[in-house]
Amino acid sequence: MKFKKSLLIACLIIFLFSIASVSANEIDDVAITAEDNGIIAVDEESSAENMDEILTESSQENVIEADAEDDGTFSALQKKINDAEEGAVITLDKDYTYDEGFSKRGIRINKNLTINGNGHTLDGLSQSRIFLVRYGLIDNNHVVLNNIKFTNGNTDLYGGAIFNYGNLTVNNCVFTNNYAKYCGGAINSVGHLNLKNSNFTKNTAGGDGGAVLTFSIDKAVEFFKKIYVDRTPEGEMEFVFNATLTIDLSYGTNYVSNCIFTNNIAKGRGGGAIYGFTHLNINSCTFKSNQANEHGGAVFANKNLVLKNSKFTNNKVSKNGGAVYFRCHEQSGSYVNKTWVPKMKYYSANITNCAFSKNTAKKGGAIYGFLDVASDKKRMKVNKCNFTANKASSSGRDVLGGTCSNGIYNYIKLTSKNRTVKKSAKKLT
Repeated sequence: MKFKKSLLIACLIIFLFSIASVSANEIDDVAITAEDNGIIAVDEESSAENMDEILTESSQENVIEADAEDDGTFSALQKKINDAEEGAVITLDKDYTYDEGFSKRGIRINKNLTINGNGHTLDGLSQSRIFLVRYGLIDNNHVVLNNIKFTNGNTDLYGGAIFNYGNLTVNNCVFTNNYAKYCGGAINSVGHLNLKNSNFTKNTAGGDGGAVLTFSIDKAVEFFKKIYVDRTPEGEMEFVFNATLTIDLSYGTNYVSNCIFTNNIAKGRGGGAIYGFTHLNINSCTFKSNQANEHGGAVFANKNLVLKNSKFTNNKVSKNGGAVYFRCHEQSGSYVNKTWVPKMKYYSANITNCAFSKNTAKKGGAIYGFLDVASDKKRMKVNKCNFTANKASSSGRDVLGGTCSNGIYNYIKLTSKNRTVKKSAKKLT
């Protein structure tokens, strides 16, 4: 696989995915060049900046004069945020729209903040991402977004509507027609993410996570500081190796509850609605008519997965897991006497009280779970789920690679008595 000279962050994301046993084809899905920065970026063009530049708004590109009126533009909303005190609550009284000349990286939030939208719309006009939530100097910024409509967010990188480095709660929001060239059509999160009572419709990612991609790192502030403060000129890839090996790179749990995902598309490996490169807890959600190019028409889970009380209908993929794809293991390791010693790390999935209807895949029409071949242990458990009219062209009409108990399978075997034929009809009805 040929790359142009990678930026530091591009190297980082390739490295992180490589230790997770991602194949060359999988890396192709997030092909990154010197012009295209990676998922984990403090500021998407900041690899040459120092720490002070990263944590301050020194560029002045979004600064509005003090006497500027609130004309309903992104520039005006940026000024509101810049002027707000730490921990403030901003209440919107109008819609806001991208204005020419404003940063295409989005409106920056670099403090603890709550924004109550009152149902108003933020429209990127397919020209700009909408929000960029940054991490803090000491701890992650805590940001709460309530009752906001995000539409037409667009980026040639990650997170069409929102890119999150902080601790983000999204409640009672609507995401429609947002697009990211790589991952996270609506939201791409490196920090912690809590999604509640929100709708995601017709969002698209050129890579993974048609609506949402989560990559939540514990100790994120320490991790970013290590990258940017201690950077040395010996070589970007070597530096990334050292940074990741000297920090306990553990992953948090992202929560998704009472959300609806409809007609979202991931054109990369998987996760038509959600791609989780972290632990996921999904409760009382509805996934309808989402699709991914390869795996997990609705959900692609790389780490521990808790999925309950949710409905999956008409989701589809070309390969495995029409609704849900669970990957039970990843390769990790450490250097011993300058020699890389690999080891396997395992995860579990518990899917309970869910309904799967009319989902389609090659293997695992509804659910696909990796089998731990080494120990012949199935690490995915499916309990008290309802299956109706799912399809798999190869194997596992409903579930492949896990253990199932107390399931209900609603299938009717058609016979000639069930069919009605009209003389003029060309097909059975």
